[in-house]
Amino acid sequence: MGLLFSFACDLASQQRPAQLFADDFNGPSSLFTTRTPDGATTSIQDGRLRINVSGATTSWATWTSHYLSHRLPLSITLTFRRTSNNPTSVVGIQSGPAIGASTVCVGLRADGRIAIVRGPFVLGTTIYLSDPIPGADRVDADHTLELRVNKDSTSILVNGRTIHATRERTIRGMDMGIWVRGAQQAYVDRFAVYQDLEAFAVDTTVPPDLRLQRIDAISTDRTEKGPVVSPDGSTVYFVRTIDRDGVDDDEIFTAVADSSTLWKGASNPGSPLNTPGGNFVAAVAPDGQWLLLGNRYDGRGRVSGAGFSMAYRTDTGWTQPVPLEIEDFSSNSKYMEATMSADAQHIIMTLDRADALGERDLYVCHRQPDGTWTSPVWMGNVINSIGDEISPSMAGDNQTIYFASTGRPGFGRADIFVSRRRDSTWTSWTEPINLGAGINTPDWDAYFSMPVVGAWGVMVRQQVGGDHDILAVRLPEALRPKPTTILRGTIRSYDGLPIPGAMIALQGDGDNGPATTAAISDPTSGSYRMVLPTGTTLRMAITADGHWPEETTVDPIPATPSTILTKDIVLRPLQRGQPIPLSAITFATGSAMIPASAATTLDRIASAVRPFLVGPTAGRLIVSGHTDNTGTEAANLALSNRRAEAVGRALADRGIPAHRITTAGHASRHPIASNTTASGRQQNRRVEVVVE
Repeated sequence: MGLLFSFACDLASQQRPAQLFADDFNGPSSLFTTRTPDGATTSIQDGRLRINVSGATTSWATWTSHYLSHRLPLSITLTFRRTSNNPTSVVGIQSGPAIGASTVCVGLRADGRIAIVRGPFVLGTTIYLSDPIPGADRVDADHTLELRVNKDSTSILVNGRTIHATRERTIRGMDMGIWVRGAQQAYVDRFAVYQDLEAFAVDTTVPPDLRLQRIDAISTDRTEKGPVVSPDGSTVYFVRTIDRDGVDDDEIFTAVADSSTLWKGASNPGSPLNTPGGNFVAAVAPDGQWLLLGNRYDGRGRVSGAGFSMAYRTDTGWTQPVPLEIEDFSSNSKYMEATMSADAQHIIMTLDRADALGERDLYVCHRQPDGTWTSPVWMGNVINSIGDEISPSMAGDNQTIYFASTGRPGFGRADIFVSRRRDSTWTSWTEPINLGAGINTPDWDAYFSMPVVGAWGVMVRQQVGGDHDILAVRLPEALRPKPTTILRGTIRSYDGLPIPGAMIALQGDGDNGPATTAAISDPTSGSYRMVLPTGTTLRMAITADGHWPEETTVDPIPATPSTILTKDIVLRPLQRGQPIPLSAITFATGSAMIPASAATTLDRIASAVRPFLVGPTAGRLIVSGHTDNTGTEAANLALSNRRAEAVGRALADRGIPAHRITTAGHASRHPIASNTTASGRQQNRRVEVVVE
């Protein structure tokens, strides 16, 4: 990773944190705007912010944004005085987006009570109201309201005295400022925020003068953003803002890789991927056969609400997007992004929910056996910050995530970070590393995405007041994902013709827990592509209509630079009289016990043979048991019979009529491999089935 620099102020000896910023309204400009709604006026006079509210229910807030850490002690102070005493009028501190449901306002009412209000400052709900505080109701007297935040608790002080302690989250996001409600005249003398600077790690393997290449082939004078590179690097999907009947709208565009210019000219895939209401691609399948799309669709090609949908490739284009069913899905922000793991079992998304630290945080949903998705799970306070986490991109290794954040110390308005998953919970992550000054700038940098194979990635940069541009960047080795392999090939029948729509499933034990991934062969060519995890032997199962299921293994993938492997598969046609060895059902020497790992194999075989064993043309299923040459002929004959009977019972348990099953043992008479090696003997300890 290179040397990691830590930037921090050593202020441990101070009794309170250092001052981050303050406004005493004495200078020619202020941190805060003085724009007001109807029923309120503001001005800066004689070193004070003068606020006059005439409406009995009028609320007004002014705020500024600044980086804050949720891990270090924080103090916010507001010093003010009133010249009127409407009992329910409030002056206080606002935190969070002013119009957001997660906003928190803490104020001192004119009757001397502390009020905590959650929700938009105009319509928020009071969740706490203290008893009257002696002296806090005086007019024409200075009052100081202070929030002292330390991890999960907040102390509220009035005029230096602690009035209330709460575990209610009082800091939400980086927007903070002054809040007033109700008819009154008030003068604010000072608003100040105190917090020590937080250390942060910066990668130094990225040269500060790194040149990023603007991708001219897809860049225009319009806004381009949200690039997602397919795992094999062949295609980039991105969003371009277009003019739709005089209104800006986002549509999906694609470009294909070209060795000389990185990408060829962009094209619009049209309907059903694009429809009025904003469109974007969140993730691409390793085999390119599906897309994860932003928004829910109504089945008729129209956006119907917030959420995510899937579209599948066919031989004529893309299907209508199908909405994902996610338990308890909600977000207080209309903006959201997502990424999907390479095995298509996990979706990471940016949401603003009640348990978020800041504005939008990273959450994960897990696929359930019935195809629905679990409720979003917060990914923890290591990877999330008090600001906005945006544009997550999960790498092909299923461990590395790139994302941008406005809530961490860095170089600009938004910086790109990298973090690695620690375990199979998906809520334990390494401390995010800033990608450094060669990639992050004083501008807005986000939307990093890169393919499984190769060193080039793409990102988006927005200069102040400018459009978004998509840039190409060559990432140093230390910041790339773990080495990953793409497995590709073609599924064919015995006659050499491609088999479209074949299901390919891989299962094994990866470096971070169970590894499961799946793909569908191309609807025209029968080709497939999959991203493989490292450090595991994978079981590969292929099923297709009209063909016997096939099972094989993929040897452990070495931890070497990412590469591409080719494995073509030939499937036998599903017909009577053809013996099929059940190679995935392995037996120990001298044993007829079926291993638990064979359950899915038996399920597939039962599904394949069932149509031949029911109805007027029903036949018989012959199950034959075999052994290696270890032991006597008599012992092996008995053992082979027990193996055949065990498989016959297992198939009967899966709905195959028992009277249609015949079992037989053949001892070691019909080997399919040499008995002189351990691997050959393992192959000979087998069961075969045939439909007659």
